[in-house]
Amino acid sequence: GTLHAELADRRLAVALDLPGLLTLSGGGAFAAGESGELRFAVKCDRLDRLITIAAGQPVEGLAGTLAAELEVRFAPDRELALALRIPALELAYEQHRLHPLEPVVVRYAGSQLVLESLYLGEASTGDELFVSGSVDFAPAEPALDLRLQASVSVDWIESFAGIDLSGAVNVLATAGGTLARPEWNGQAELRDARYIPVRFPHSFDRIQGLVLLYPDAVVLDHLRADLAGGTVAVHGRLDLAAADKPLSYRAQIATRRTAVRYPEGWLVRGDGDLTLQST
Repeated sequence: GTLHAELADRRLAVALDLPGLLTLSGGGAFAAGESGELRFAVKCDRLDRLITIAAGQPVEGLAGTLAAELEVRFAPDRELALALRIPALELAYEQHRLHPLEPVVVRYAGSQLVLESLYLGEASTGDELFVSGSVDFAPAEPALDLRLQASVSVDWIESFAGIDLSGAVNVLATAGGTLARPEWNGQAELRDARYIPVRFPHSFDRIQGLVLLYPDAVVLDHLRADLAGGTVAVHGRLDLAAADKPLSYRAQIATRRTAVRYPEGWLVRGDGDLTLQST
């Protein structure tokens, strides 16, 4: 890469070129160790490489580009302040393409990283994701104060989960706690979904479900699906592990009027009730 910097009459001009990664150009008023008011244009055609550097490992199938505006301000009477505005962004994951529905705006001042707006959408599917809030790095453990709202296809998680699942999920949640131990509050609703298990002759169709998120637990309020000519309904609770208690769970499953062709060569008709618990 190449870096060219020129300082004249208390003004700084910078041009940085990292081939295959990003370019940065711009400048402004600058007095070393005293004050500065700088603006830069940033372009990146290999967002996957930036994400790999930030995450410490590659994310398979992820790519993208961005064009951003970066402002840097500092003075003796105020702390360093950074502002990043991203009007042009394409985030690609396998067959999906996300674009900002409004410019992405991120600010950093003092000890707080503030995400003013991250509102992304996919034109072909109508999927939308909105995140805002802050991360405070002053405490020993960085503190979260984030809000998340999403309406997306479950195709996004299909490859991570390794299951054949279609449908849509709506999420409305907040995240508190710390980066090391987030505390979630909110809910996720699954609708119009279909699940095709491996080595099982039936699919789960017309799946509808609601999951409630709490700092110390995940509650399956209800989950219903059509199965083998009948229905299956599930509800339960997962209590998360903590310093003074292990992970525990309990689920109740009810099947009605099913005719299951499993194991091979068998036909099992009727109703069933099953309780599954960690003890």
